Amino acid sequence: MTAAGLELNSGDIHFLDYEYDTAYRYALTNVRSWIGPDAAVFAANDEMAAGVIAAAAAQSVAVPRDVRVVGFDDTRMARMTRPLLTTVRVPMSEMGAQAISLLCARIAEPQSPTKHVSLRPELVVRESCGVMKSAAGTA
Repeated sequence: MTAAGLELNSGDIHFLDYEYDTAYRYALTNVRSWIGPDAAVFAANDEMAAGVIAAAAAQSVAVPRDVRVVGFDDTRMARMTRPLLTTVRVPMSEMGAQAISLLCARIAEPQSPTKHVSLRPELVVRESCGVMKSAAGTA
């Protein structure tokens, strides 16, 4: 947000428990206050994002017209929500393979220096962010 010249307001950050029901209940009581031309929810996972979308629908708040929603993980749920969920895809198989490799290396050489591995996420643009699929590419 800083790179985009946007102000980060700590009051806009909410810590929940990664569960659909918790996000649904939280959004049910708050989603109307989130409506606006720059309003967006970035959920910590797709399950929570789906809860926000369901709560918005229950409150007659339209996603993405009134509030945009983005998830994280690109699970099956991202393709089951309506509108389809924009999300960040992480290379889960590669993460698991790297974790096993690092663990095996640590077991073989416990005193070896710590190794950091960075894997590249991918933004999967679908309907919930308000960007047209044809203009965004990946569906």
